Amino acid sequence: MDIHTLARQRPLALVREQIRDSLDEAARHLDRFHRNPDQNSELEGCNARLRQVSGCLTMLELPGALCLTGEMQALLSAIGDPDRLTHERCCELLISATLFLPRYLDYVHSLGRETPALLLPTINLLRYVRRAGLIPEHAFVDHRLPLHVPPTPDRGTPAHDDLPRRIRSLRHQYQVGLIGVIRDHAPQSHLQLLSRTLAQLQTLCGQQPFNEVWQLALGLLEALRDDQLKLDFSLRHMLGRVDRELRRLVDQGPALLARPMDPELRTHLLYYLAKADSAAGQVHALRVRYRLSDCVDSQRHLEQERQRLQSPDRGATAAVAEQLLDDLAQVKTGLLALQSSTEDSSTGLRTLLGNLDQIALTLELLGLDQAMHQCRRIARQLPALAADGMSANLTAMADQMVSIEIALQAYAEGVPLQSLNQDHCDHLRLAEENTLRVARQSLAGIRDTLEEHFDPYGPAAGQGPLPEALLPMLRQVEGALRMLELTELAELLHPLTALLGEQGRPLPAVGSRELTDMAEAIASVEWFLEDYGRERRHAPAARPAESAAMPD
Repeated sequence: MDIHTLARQRPLALVREQIRDSLDEAARHLDRFHRNPDQNSELEGCNARLRQVSGCLTMLELPGALCLTGEMQALLSAIGDPDRLTHERCCELLISATLFLPRYLDYVHSLGRETPALLLPTINLLRYVRRAGLIPEHAFVDHRLPLHVPPTPDRGTPAHDDLPRRIRSLRHQYQVGLIGVIRDHAPQSHLQLLSRTLAQLQTLCGQQPFNEVWQLALGLLEALRDDQLKLDFSLRHMLGRVDRELRRLVDQGPALLARPMDPELRTHLLYYLAKADSAAGQVHALRVRYRLSDCVDSQRHLEQERQRLQSPDRGATAAVAEQLLDDLAQVKTGLLALQSSTEDSSTGLRTLLGNLDQIALTLELLGLDQAMHQCRRIARQLPALAADGMSANLTAMADQMVSIEIALQAYAEGVPLQSLNQDHCDHLRLAEENTLRVARQSLAGIRDTLEEHFDPYGPAAGQGPLPEALLPMLRQVEGALRMLELTELAELLHPLTALLGEQGRPLPAVGSRELTDMAEAIASVEWFLEDYGRERRHAPAARPAESAAMPD
């Protein structure tokens, strides 16, 4: 251990307990305010404690921890202004942050240096809640990056009469690929399109100082295609920065090629290339050329350290999981209330979407990525179902939430996050089985209702309108089929739903074509679901790679 590490560890050891006590007191203030929002003095007490922590961190020169504390103070200020932000979930997120920061400081004390990238998910979560812009990872570029920059030969401005027009055309091509990457639509093919575009630019511009931008960006794209780096917000931001350099070239013309690239952009691109620990290819060549070996922590190391840092203690785990399970139960109740309501459901729908969004944010803070994706998938499906007026389909959606509940129960019992995220395919399979069960039960209810209504020896004997319960059951089956992504089967039932939903329409006669079509459609769906359920029971579990490729 070097002298600089010891110099940093000693003052942190002296004030670490003071910081922990201040954060504990801040959490108590927040908890009292959460229970009684009228006590604004509790917010002032919490802010005073956070200012004490901020002063200590400034003295210790820990920019990552200081940034997190600043975001906690900014969110606290937003909570105090009811016109900016409500306090329902924000208090819980702040309390979680007060529990997380001491553990990070323990980590810094043991390591002897800061790793601000480990704090970035929590920092950005707090910023997202108060609708502030997210901070990219390269904002905390490690000071150990080398200052060595290889010279680039200047061969003069390339003589090409059509150069400006071709550059504009290539920028348009780059933007097409960039939009595909940002929207996460076929990212591999769009990354390939970006690489081809920059390779053409490199050839077109010749050996110029500004050409270094395309060389470094091509290495970054190779690392992304080979999964050496995770395509997150920070890297999408970097690809956008490259597009802005293309715009500069379009605006200023070929004369810009003789100038060196932006040194700040070079440092940020080198940071990501240093993280991509590659032993071959263009990334390796750039790492050798710029002497990037062992100057920053690799992506694999950061992921391991993040998992280690995010592993919560058992008491906090159980409390947070129990609260989230209660919140999910309230969402289920809201779904069922929305199902039975005959009034305008827009207000209830907005409330449910807000609750799901806050639950997803908390799941992300806990590191339950797969459960978070499932929660957001449900939130995306909810408006479409409500817009179609198919309120009975919401029961099938409530059944899908069982995968999130299973993940939370396992999390409370101390199951590692890595195992929970890998076992998501099993949770999803259980949710699909529940949805399938709902569909088959509703189909059986429809069949029994029709048989009872048209029984020649029964009280109705085919006379009078069909029972009112038939339409909700038919809508429930249609919604469950859409949840299972069996769209063609759902479309098969949609005309029957429309037929029964028409007010004042005469009842189809026994033996009529309409009634025959209805019976055949219901029988076809029932037979298909029987085979589908049997195949699902005997099918092998999806491999992790397959489940990771499933669309959100």
